[in-house]
Amino acid sequence: MKLLATGAAILLFQATSVLADEDFAPLRQEAVKILQTRYPDAGFRTNAYGQEEFAIKTRSFMVYRLDKIGDWQKPHEEQGPDRSGIVVRFTVEKGAWAGALSVPSSGTTITTDLHIFRETLVVRNSTNKTSHVWAHILTPAVDPPSDIQQKLVALFHDFEKYK
Repeated sequence: MKLLATGAAILLFQATSVLADEDFAPLRQEAVKILQTRYPDAGFRTNAYGQEEFAIKTRSFMVYRLDKIGDWQKPHEEQGPDRSGIVVRFTVEKGAWAGALSVPSSGTTITTDLHIFRETLVVRNSTNKTSHVWAHILTPAVDPPSDIQQKLVALFHDFEKYK
């Protein structure tokens, strides 16, 4: 049991130590400006994973996802935006995006319609590949803030401007 706890602590330390040295406060401020056009009290907080996060009007959903070979996984509970809500998470990390099978390659934006909400994932390397941004935007299927979602995607694509 101690070995498991030690291993988890090491992984958590490694995950939080990869955050970019560059201060991304200007990127955060620009994202807040975009969000405040519809949500006047918008502001980011750092979540347990070291990501900047803003969430408003959320609730729990049972989500069914396909696995890598196209079979349905068991449903799991996930926090998502309710009608007229939104969830935005992002982080800027050191190095080029290493990637994963379920996440797009750098420079790609993927939007998945889960029927109850849509999730947009933006991953982008800096031009010199010394850092990358990872952004996750969840919008409801009903009454989505499409203009805000589009502006946030454009912002995260141009994240280098805000270093």
